[in-house]
Formats: sequence, C-alpha cells, structure tokens
Amino acid sequence: MNESLIRKTNVFGAWCGLIYLFMLFLGWFFVAGFLPLHQPSAGAEEIANIFRDNETGIRVGMVIVMWSAAIFLPFTATIADVVSRVEGRNGPLTRIVTMSGYANAMLTLYPPLYWLTAAFRPHERSADLTYLLNDVAWLQFIGALSLVMPLFIVVGIVALCDKSPTPAFPRWAGFACFLGVVLMLPDQLLFFFK
Repeated sequence: MNESLIRKTNVFGAWCGLIYLFMLFLGWFFVAGFLPLHQPSAGAEEIANIFRDNETGIRVGMVIVMWSAAIFLPFTATIADVVSRVEGRNGPLTRIVTMSGYANAMLTLYPPLYWLTAAFRPHERSADLTYLLNDVAWLQFIGALSLVMPLFIVVGIVALCDKSPTPAFPRWAGFACFLGVVLMLPDQLLFFFK
C-alpha cells in the first residue's frame, strides 16, 4: 500500500476517535436521556418507568451508541499502526492495543443491547426484569473498563519511550494516559457499592 493511502486512512482513523466520543455521548446522554444518570438507589418501578416513559428515545440513543462501537474500530487500527511503527514490527504492544481497542468496541456494543432489550417491551415486562437488565448494562458499561486500560498503558509507554526526532505521540500524552488509568481504577468499586 502506498504511503499516501496509509496517511489518509490513518487521518480518517484518528478522526474516528472523536466521532466515537461524539456518537457515544449523543446517543447515551442526549437522545436516550441518561443525563442525569439514574440514581443508584432507584427501585425497580422507578427504573422501569424510565424505560416506559422514553422507550423510543432509549432505542434510538442506544442504536447510535452501538454504531459508535463500529466507529471505534478504525481508531483502534490507526493507534495500532502508529504503535507498530514505533515498536518496529507488529509486536506485543501492537497486539495489546488491537485487542484492547476491540474489547472497548464490545464494551460499547453490549450494554446498549441490554438497554435496548429493556426498552423493547417495557410495558409487557415486569419491573424487576427491567431493573436487572439496567443493572447488567451499567455494571458492564462502567465496571469492565479494565479491558480498556491496556490500550492507555501501551500508548503511555510508547509516548514516553519514543526517542525519535518526531515522536508518534507527544510526551504529555503518555502522562495523560497513565493518569487516565489511575482515574479508571475506582470504577471497579462499582461492584461493591450502590
């Protein structure tokens, strides 16, 4: 493949990272109406009413979020390409970025499926089942970020270890990635507190 095409696909992939975030927040917060966030103390009837009162908005919003998962794939491929050039081959760091990025796409895909299921028959299903689906979606959406952390760690390592005259990532990005991992660690407490 010629260098011009690789550059164009990498620019497209980089923009996909921003498009992913835009679609994620558009669908999740604004269209589905998950802003403000559900109260963790809300009971089954209160959660079921959220899905009963906004079933169309939740359906449309979650479809947008699911499409954002597909948009994350070119971004992952671009990051993996950059890492492979710094690594000098398609080595372990490149494969870690690829697997972690694809895992993030799955983490962006499955919770919306649970929310879509809850919004599919909100008036025919018991409130307890809607409550369960909502819990499963939130627990996976927030609590499974451990699969995304390796992507941040690898980009952090590459940013700090790349000694070339034109580094792939700015040095500050390495520190920002490690800070991001530290800030994500408390997400695992989700399973212990409501």
